[in-house]
Amino acid sequence: MHSQNAIFQILFRAKTRTITLIFIIAFAPFVNYAQDIIYKTDNTIIEAIILKISASEVDFKRFSNQNGPVYTLPKEKIRLIIYNNGEKEDFSTLKTFPEISIQKNIPGTNSYGIISHDNARALLLAENFTGAVSVYAQILEEDPENAVLNAEYAYALALCGIYDAALSRLDRIQSQSAKNADYRFFAAQVYDLMAFPELSSAVLNEPVKSGNPIWISPKTVSFSQKYRRKSTITEKPARHEMVTRFKLGNGYAAQNLIYQSLSIFEEITKQFPDEYLPFVSYSIALEKSGLLKKSSQALETAISKTSSTPEMEETRHFLNQRLSTLNKKLQQPAQNINKDTDISSGFKDKGPRAMLYAGGMFSSGYSSFNTRAGYFLKQSMNIAFDLGVINSNKATNFNLGASVYQRYKFLVFGTGINGNFGKDYKALYFKLSFGPSIMNRKKTASLDIFYDINASPNKENPAMFGFSIGRSLYFGKRKQIK
Repeated sequence: MHSQNAIFQILFRAKTRTITLIFIIAFAPFVNYAQDIIYKTDNTIIEAIILKISASEVDFKRFSNQNGPVYTLPKEKIRLIIYNNGEKEDFSTLKTFPEISIQKNIPGTNSYGIISHDNARALLLAENFTGAVSVYAQILEEDPENAVLNAEYAYALALCGIYDAALSRLDRIQSQSAKNADYRFFAAQVYDLMAFPELSSAVLNEPVKSGNPIWISPKTVSFSQKYRRKSTITEKPARHEMVTRFKLGNGYAAQNLIYQSLSIFEEITKQFPDEYLPFVSYSIALEKSGLLKKSSQALETAISKTSSTPEMEETRHFLNQRLSTLNKKLQQPAQNINKDTDISSGFKDKGPRAMLYAGGMFSSGYSSFNTRAGYFLKQSMNIAFDLGVINSNKATNFNLGASVYQRYKFLVFGTGINGNFGKDYKALYFKLSFGPSIMNRKKTASLDIFYDINASPNKENPAMFGFSIGRSLYFGKRKQIK
């Protein structure tokens, strides 16, 4: 059999048809990878089953010998562990960048200053990358799905040399952000810092060349020259390590961790340029990321690496069919990059930015029901119209008013004016509301507990107190206004 199959004979038996291998790659989302991967500081890789992680050591068994002995490895010799479910544990950041730990002694600040988008960018421009990482991490606690914040955070991580975490951050929201101009710009910068210039150029220019953020563009060239890592592509690994990396790349692609997958196949295809299967896998990952031109080029390379023997005829036919399909897609008009993103601010304005609240409290002597409809003025502040009913001591009062509500982490505070109406009774009240608000992970709803204090400017009117438990629903992307 042609020598191009040599590396992959470890993975597949000789009786397996090559065309079947390609279908396995193409339908990789249905494949499970049960091993944990340990990356050591000396760049060796261990396929393992992690048994225990203590304060200073990791106990494991080798995946290839699960009935064998238990091995122990000190944490200082481990750079990264990727578990079989795709989760990662990065040990290098704790040793190399201890100052990245976040301090929260003063609300809204840390040791690098105010927790704000402007400060994060200022720290990045000043080449205080660890400070930028710290501030970006805290901003993202409030807005974890923001495309531009995640992309800028990934760039800051890459400038610190933490490439795995940078790619993981890009993959976090890749599916909904792939066409965002700023997101793609910073993804390209991450690959450039990793010494993948061709991949960087493809991300930046396919399918449509995107604009560059004005605030950072003049600095990216000098940053690249100063902080780009030395290329590791010339270092050809042992074949068993290559097989492990190949499997890991397919596993990433199966889980739609596209940016991590692309980096692996970029390395493999440079280290083993005469093997066709890595180019096939690379082409599939590139197509999933929307980089059709580079995907077609990778597939053309794969076809050129196959032999003209009868054993490979079916494989070549399949690859040529797929290449034809890719080229047809390339001939279609390219979709435009998102234009609803403000490059200067990096926040997407999408749909109505609104919320609805309903809640109350019911007991034998007191009951209340409150509703609120609000519109967000900025990311964590909304103005709302309030409507409520209170029944106490067999007397029923209605209140109608307007308030402004501000969220601080898990606490919400509101203040406003409302009118209180009852039988033969009318009064104007100043309202103060506060209480905990527990947001769900997707930021679409929260469980709220409010304590309301109503004080009238007319001293003859008694103060009124209320308590309610309810639920808020959020609609649309809330925009940050600077």
